[in-house]
Amino acid sequence: MKRRYLFLDDETGGPTTAMLNGFNDTGQIELETLKLEKNERFETVCAKIIDCSKQQPFDGLMLDLCLDGAGENSMGFKAPALAQQIRTKTLEGVLPQCPIVLCSTMANLDSFYKRDRASHDLFDYYFVKTGGHFEKDAIKLQALASGYDKMNKEGKKIEVVLGREVDSIDERIIAYLGEESLSSFDVAQFVIKELLERPGILIDEETLAARMGVDREASGMAWKELNEILEKEAVYSGLFANGWKRYWAELVSAFFMNLTGGNPYQIMRASERVETLQRIGIKGLAVAQPIKYNKSSYFDTICQFYKKPMDSMEGIPKEDTVMIKPWQEHRYVSFLALASGNYQEKDVCVEGIKKYEDIKDRLKHG
Repeated sequence: MKRRYLFLDDETGGPTTAMLNGFNDTGQIELETLKLEKNERFETVCAKIIDCSKQQPFDGLMLDLCLDGAGENSMGFKAPALAQQIRTKTLEGVLPQCPIVLCSTMANLDSFYKRDRASHDLFDYYFVKTGGHFEKDAIKLQALASGYDKMNKEGKKIEVVLGREVDSIDERIIAYLGEESLSSFDVAQFVIKELLERPGILIDEETLAARMGVDREASGMAWKELNEILEKEAVYSGLFANGWKRYWAELVSAFFMNLTGGNPYQIMRASERVETLQRIGIKGLAVAQPIKYNKSSYFDTICQFYKKPMDSMEGIPKEDTVMIKPWQEHRYVSFLALASGNYQEKDVCVEGIKKYEDIKDRLKHG
């Protein structure tokens, strides 16, 4: 089902028209602009959104970050102020619960949005306005709108949110999602930012391949065959699953232990894991190799820059321990990513920088 998004921007024509056409051509969503006037007051803009919702309901809102830019419809405020008011109106029941998405140029996102961390909790998703990844972004926007619609119709029961029975899910996750006072937006924020976008109880396809010891690209159709099996065993089917393909880490582990009679993948090298998978008739799987400067093939994670398998013991952590939840895992980059200059030291935590320097010193002295 195609979902309708209402788009607010201070500009018309040029990049805005290209973006509208790009999204509408995907067939995933329908993007329509809200007609605005130059220097339109904050209250009038809010009233127009409410009126539009009553006349022709929309499934989501897309806001340009700098509504106070140099465009012909420039207003006296930025998107976060409007998003805050919209969230308030949804809680009051004046507007339906729906996703709010932010878009802007990379320069504006770096200058304003990424520095204003308080505003991050107002938006479900953001993307670069001039990025041109319309198909990829449209899939996520469609999934967001469908997920909100599901909550609005079926409620926010934990089984609906996560798409499975919850007997083996971390109790802290269950406790949070079980709070009756949560709005659909609260649930969406938690699922996206604490489950889907952080490795832990859920993992992405790259990490899945790493834990199976497989080089996805080199394996071709053999990886597709294995992936189809793992989808049946462990794929995530909860909210927004169509936009974020994820797998339950515990079910992946259970699948592998069932093949080995109880031996976990963690105690096997990549070659041994692939040998195990070949026993179930999957031929043509290529064994993943360590990234340059790494030696271990006891893969359990990926380098966030190269998206290649890596042993977390050789990885350089991106963030401090205090920043991750108990059910989450660190994200890592490889020594090569930093040493080559492709990844910046400013994006690595203090402990990561120390580890990087230690590895560099060790390589230098043999």
